[in-house]
Amino acid sequence: MSNIMGFGIDPDDFEDWNEFDDELKKRRDDYLAACNHEQISFTLTDFFFVEDGVYPDDFELVLVVLKDGRLSGGCAERGLEHTKNNPKGVIHQSRGGVIEYEDIIAWKPLEEVYINLPQHKKQEGN
Repeated sequence: MSNIMGFGIDPDDFEDWNEFDDELKKRRDDYLAACNHEQISFTLTDFFFVEDGVYPDDFELVLVVLKDGRLSGGCAERGLEHTKNNPKGVIHQSRGGVIEYEDIIAWKPLEEVYINLPQHKKQEGN
């Protein structure tokens, strides 16, 4: 199942692209309404730990927990020319930065991150 932008919907479940687009907009609007009125909290589980010697596949998009407790993410690269002297590889960030595994506690495939958004009914006039 594809998890589009964390909204838990799969375009393959819709026969018509417009239906999918309408559902995505509805969920986005519900999310924005909830964010404006409620604080959202969530727990992330099922991470892989670097100390166990488990690393993502090449080009896998991952969410990482850094040793200072911050979250970051990027695209894994292992065993390619760029990392031939670093068998663990690196995580490339979109802004051109690189995260070394020595700075990472744990990682999780981004496609497996799912957040149940609160169901929030819009009030009239909003």
